[in-house]
Amino acid sequence: MSRPAVLEQDPGAWMADAIDYIVRRANAVGTVTADDLRRDLPEPHHPNAVGRAFGIASSRNLITKVRPVNSTTRSRHGGGSWAWGLHESQMVRAA
Repeated sequence: MSRPAVLEQDPGAWMADAIDYIVRRANAVGTVTADDLRRDLPEPHHPNAVGRAFGIASSRNLITKVRPVNSTTRSRHGGGSWAWGLHESQMVRAA
């Protein structure tokens, strides 16, 4: 079922918001998962957008894989996923 056009978000804006969320959450909590993103952001324009957001953030050396986790999203049926943390290049070093 499609959503009403009024609720549709620009895919580029959603992706930028998702990447920003990933970095902020990893910085604040230590790790971030796709389940966090799905829970806290509006539904993306495409189901693959969540994985793509993590892929882009990783390719930009913003985040790195920390440990494997099982998804808590019902539709994923406990499938494998990753907890991601800030890439070492993004960590603030004490002087």
